[in-house]
Amino acid sequence: MQGETDAFSQAMTFASGPVMFGLLGRYGDSVTGWSPTLFLAGIALGIFGSSATLYYRYQARMAVLDAPKPWNQPTHSNSASATKYDIAESPLDVDAFTRSAESLPESAGR
Repeated sequence: MQGETDAFSQAMTFASGPVMFGLLGRYGDSVTGWSPTLFLAGIALGIFGSSATLYYRYQARMAVLDAPKPWNQPTHSNSASATKYDIAESPLDVDAFTRSAESLPESAGR
């Protein structure tokens, strides 16, 4: 059922933008006397706005669904290739690691 309501929601989003902006442009044409100019501009703006809305909604949903995937998890197997983002997002307690390294005897580090 969720897929059907999501598909209906996307269809209504894509259809309602051009219709609403087209009607607004049609009203603007009747007031100003510019026959199809504002009507066509309204439809074009509605198509652009609906497309942008659906695109960003899709990107946000894919980011949520892909977050737990293994290819999105930070790896620290090679610390030389770890970026600042990887280190900042890792659950590793860097301060505890630094304190334990400083408490080692001088000969243990060699």
